Amino acid sequence: MIKMNQILKQKLQRWPRFFLFLVVLKRSPSWFWNKLGAWRQLVPYRWRRYPDVTFYGFHGDRVLRELVSEIIEEFRPTALVETGTHKTTTTLFLAKLASTRMPIYTCEISGPYFRESRWRLHKAPGVIIQQLSSPVFVNRLVKQKALGERPFFFLDAHSGGNVPLQEELRALSSLQQAIVIIDDFVVPERSDFGHDVYEYALGKVRSYDLEFISPALNAQHDYQVFFPQYTAQEAFGNNFINDGLRGYLVLLVNLRSELQRAHAAG
Repeated sequence: MIKMNQILKQKLQRWPRFFLFLVVLKRSPSWFWNKLGAWRQLVPYRWRRYPDVTFYGFHGDRVLRELVSEIIEEFRPTALVETGTHKTTTTLFLAKLASTRMPIYTCEISGPYFRESRWRLHKAPGVIIQQLSSPVFVNRLVKQKALGERPFFFLDAHSGGNVPLQEELRALSSLQQAIVIIDDFVVPERSDFGHDVYEYALGKVRSYDLEFISPALNAQHDYQVFFPQYTAQEAFGNNFINDGLRGYLVLLVNLRSELQRAHAAG
């Protein structure tokens, strides 16, 4: 180790400007390091490293991944809809599950994320990505009747203080049947499931919970609500996941008899 340090010191003395650059870099203020994330946009997509979607889709939560797989097998949705593509980890996992059996629609409003996602998805069969706000995206799909009789929604669109969940739910409220998973939702009496907090007015914050979504639901529909009830060990094993457990809500719309048949068959 001492010899290596001596060699490094000798090389740095030969290139004093490079040495000075390292010193300045080390002493740079925090705002400088915060800018490094933006520099990533200069790296070509093909040179970037991405996580394995088999293990990291849906926050790396294997219980949630298995649940989504079971939903697709049991309820046979006619389309998959994701709001908030981000970096496509969950989108590509859905594409792997669905294969070519059903179309997958996803939207991303952020320009940099949209362009990166479009590149990553260009070889994914049956995946359609659009740069739109999620309420406009969902409303357009519903009006165009592009989703079939029983679509499956994964709602995860939020950024910069924009909270479109109620508008998304209103946009899909005319559908007669649907499976909906709302991400980052408050799980009652389970503080170990993380959730997002949003500022909707100056000094006023709230989270996604049943009270928040109730005004956006269709009073004529039959809703069944399910929350996760498992541990981090069951979700991740011994793997360390930065996000930890994330809360979510499963909402079945007019699917009570189908769920009963699935339970009877299981």
